[in-house]
Amino acid sequence: MQSEDCKIVEEAYIKYSTFTDSLLNEAFRVGSASNCVEELKEAKNLIERLYTRDLYNCICEIPLKQDIEKDDIENIISSLRNATEKQYPFLKCVKHSVNFGKGKHNPLVFVKFYEYSDTLTNLSMDSISGIINNHNSFQEIKIKIFSTKKLEELEKEEVISFISTWQRNNVSGSTEVMNVTPKKKVNNSTPRSKDVGSATKKLKF
Repeated sequence: MQSEDCKIVEEAYIKYSTFTDSLLNEAFRVGSASNCVEELKEAKNLIERLYTRDLYNCICEIPLKQDIEKDDIENIISSLRNATEKQYPFLKCVKHSVNFGKGKHNPLVFVKFYEYSDTLTNLSMDSISGIINNHNSFQEIKIKIFSTKKLEELEKEEVISFISTWQRNNVSGSTEVMNVTPKKKVNNSTPRSKDVGSATKKLKF
């Protein structure tokens, strides 16, 4: 049985390791055909969005407690999807977490150091720098909400308001929903006048 498994792995490696970026072009070409299967049409549409930079936009996020259980996160995401799928079918909800490699724990607690006796030992909490040890959080967990289509400002505010209300009623211990929509940049540079430009030309060095 083991040799059979190795054979399957070897065949898969030979088959898929030769793929290059040309696979995207081929999927796009085949997906453009009128008689292609629905899955390829969906792939073609996604590839087209990548090529044109028509990407999903993160419109808001729900911060969660760092000690929240994995099952609770999945339940929150599932509940939020059920709450939005009819009214806002264009929303996608995903978990986003950032930590130092040890979840909610201080990573230095797990690092072993040599003592003078050449034995490995863990640092005591007193030996760890206060710069790191005084932190109350070593992990950040959020649920990010993406829109698969471009939203007008009023529609975006409506979605964020809906999610904020849902969050207050369904997610205990989390802070307020954060609007992460980037603001439009304002060009504050002063246009160069023609007089300044002409005066510069007259200067002799």
